Amino acid sequence: QAMIIFAKKHFQGTGATFFVLMLQMAIYLRASITLVSNILKNLFLPLVDAILIFFGMYFLKDYWAKTYYHNADYYPNSFLYFNIPLYITVWLLSVYFRGGYDGKYNLKKIGAGLLTGTILVAAVYGLLDLQYRTSRALIVMSAFWAAIAMMGLRLLIHFIKFGHLDTTKIAQKNIVIIGEEAEIQR
Repeated sequence: QAMIIFAKKHFQGTGATFFVLMLQMAIYLRASITLVSNILKNLFLPLVDAILIFFGMYFLKDYWAKTYYHNADYYPNSFLYFNIPLYITVWLLSVYFRGGYDGKYNLKKIGAGLLTGTILVAAVYGLLDLQYRTSRALIVMSAFWAAIAMMGLRLLIHFIKFGHLDTTKIAQKNIVIIGEEAEIQR
């Protein structure tokens, strides 16, 4: 606003109008970039979680179909397009509402959210049409995979950032205190 007031004060006619228009466009462009950047920053971790869980469930589905049912094509395609996205959505929303995305490295909240989500998925499973019911064992295995993937990702990010795996330890900050000895001790 200060630049716009300056332009109106020191420029006359179309020069001022053009300058003010350019300033406003620059302000709105910068605000838009900041907004999109914040949205992408907040969606990055849940998106990576969703991708990890999806691929884990995809491989678990194949493993369980071959091992237990002895048929690689046991699960219908609807499992990939309906069940997996539904389960991932329930788990991620549960983690979100339990505060698992508030602090990136709070493993207890992630575990609590996944436990709540698994209970909800099991309840939803019972309400689904028979053609969409897959396997309760697959839900349990997928929940364990989701916990391993999400917590492992947090530990990896924490290790890369701080160099240790103790997620409760706050990084030491270097500070300088200038003053008399008594004041420094206080």
